[in-house]
Amino acid sequence: MNQPQSSFGALCWLLVGSLGCSGTPQPNVVVVTWDTTRVDYLDEVSAPHLMELAEDGVWFSEARTTVPLTTPAHASLLTGTYPPEHGVRVNGFHRLEASSVTLAEAFRGKGYSTGAFVSAAVLEERYGLSQGFDHYDDEMETDPTGWHFPERSGESTLSAAQQWVQEQEEPFFLWIHLFEPHRPWQPSKEAQAANPDPYRAEIWDTDRLTHAFLQNLDSQGLLSKTLLVLSSDHGEGLGEHGEWTHGSLIYDSTMRVPLVFWSGEETGISLVKGKSVSQPVSHVDLVPTLTDWFDLGLSGLSGVSLKGFLEGDSPPTARDILMESGEPAYLYQAAPLFGWLRDTMVWIDSPVPERFDIASDPGQKRDLFVQDLDQDELNRGRLKHPRAPHSILPSRELSDAETAQLEALGYVASAIEVLPKADIKERIPLMAMAQSGAAGFALEDILHHLDQWEASWGPLEGIQQLRTMVLDTQGRVEEADAYLLSVGAEDLVASRQKARVEALLLVSAIEAALGNDPSHPTAHSDLALTFWKLGRVEEARMNFEEALKREPQNPQVHLDAIGFYVGQQNPVRALEVLEALEGASGGLSGEWACKKARLMSLLERTEEQILLLQTCRDSGGELGPPEITLLEERGLSALQRVP
Repeated sequence: MNQPQSSFGALCWLLVGSLGCSGTPQPNVVVVTWDTTRVDYLDEVSAPHLMELAEDGVWFSEARTTVPLTTPAHASLLTGTYPPEHGVRVNGFHRLEASSVTLAEAFRGKGYSTGAFVSAAVLEERYGLSQGFDHYDDEMETDPTGWHFPERSGESTLSAAQQWVQEQEEPFFLWIHLFEPHRPWQPSKEAQAANPDPYRAEIWDTDRLTHAFLQNLDSQGLLSKTLLVLSSDHGEGLGEHGEWTHGSLIYDSTMRVPLVFWSGEETGISLVKGKSVSQPVSHVDLVPTLTDWFDLGLSGLSGVSLKGFLEGDSPPTARDILMESGEPAYLYQAAPLFGWLRDTMVWIDSPVPERFDIASDPGQKRDLFVQDLDQDELNRGRLKHPRAPHSILPSRELSDAETAQLEALGYVASAIEVLPKADIKERIPLMAMAQSGAAGFALEDILHHLDQWEASWGPLEGIQQLRTMVLDTQGRVEEADAYLLSVGAEDLVASRQKARVEALLLVSAIEAALGNDPSHPTAHSDLALTFWKLGRVEEARMNFEEALKREPQNPQVHLDAIGFYVGQQNPVRALEVLEALEGASGGLSGEWACKKARLMSLLERTEEQILLLQTCRDSGGELGPPEITLLEERGLSALQRVP
């Protein structure tokens, strides 16, 4: 790919400042990406401010991501190329190489200040997306005990971005990434009041935060001179097709994303306001579009410019919108997925191929693939998808910190030399258990299922993760190490042992702090989590009990203690802790009702469990696979949310 033609742009900037060489203003450009946001969950209730932007801008209703994973999706968005070209195929194991040119590099070459503010560990600077940014802010809020994964709240991310904007001279190119819609969902009380469904509530919070940031730009006189692009990296499965989260399947539930362009009146850019475009487009089209508008000098791009759609009518052009996911290969020893959208037809290339007409079947429930009729088209599409194992699957060793972060986010991978041939659809029960966090399953039931699957499929990465999680929850850390050694995961065992050495140092530091200040508010809860991580169950129990006395109003302490007691197969004490939390808070939230239902299941109090599952469902909590089955067997609706 050619480098941006920066010398002329730099000279032009020196001569005329914020005016381009044509004498027209150089608009600021702001790209905002919301993590894990489905298009069909956006409306006037869940995202009122986004809907207002769309009404005053251009909405692409059939936009697609390239990969349902954060790092490769953003790599495509920022380079205008598909994953085989930029080389980032999975989260955390591929770095964007310097041979790729990013939007930030191109805009910096035109004299722009460039800044990025991201909110998830999989976008940290080490993964190469920082190329071209004068300032790349990836500061995360971390938990020293290692039980809660690192991320950053939208408030923190936008506060940092706002400060940066105040320090810049125009023009600037800014990318902001907000993580709220990604699990775990912890919406604000205001969001929950507006949207009982927690996923919609997190979208509402993200919409509110984005609106507040844009209002700040407006108060500084900057919004009218800004071109805004808003999209998402991918959607969320929410149980459709057996996928609870995202990453392993490439149906529209995770591949279809919002894409909105909006421009202020002083940008010199004339958008057709209120236009909705149903032509399929892709993340890879952003860079060609901005290159067309701003003369960025980029070439060798995968996408096409959308400038014609944005400024007036553009004739429909039939082309393939490419999609892929390599995650099935390293988590479930299943074939990676490749697909393409052409007009209204979605093709998914797997060992059992599928074809869907999204015009008549937007939920992709009716597979139309017929071998004799469709094989030629399938073969044609396959030519567009390079699939060498070494390019798709992880190839580099991770640091202990990287491994821990990826595990906490649900992303772990190991190198595979030959692409597997199994179809991921055969392994959906395992995928559903893994992605749902085994919600609704008793720990011993999880182990029973894993034994059966491992006997049939071998020790898949997904099985290893779940078995290790259960054993660690039960405090059986040495047994977990022995299992990992038996399946050849020596590197992971070494990483776990190193983490426990660090945990011992943390214990010493916390105990020293407690000695200096016996009233330290969080010392006992931190000690409880750390001892639990070490498998020192009795010391963890003693500190949980002390923490519950000292922090009676802290929900997180109670929830951690409940998880601990479930791990120790003591649902009676877990229920006492939950009911104390319920009393202190004045009632059950949706998620607490779910937890109470699961405790009733362990106590074999089925009728109470069913009532609580309905409360869980109706108040926005999330049911697990066996809980949905139980309600359906009783003739009760398990439907939790309606798009």
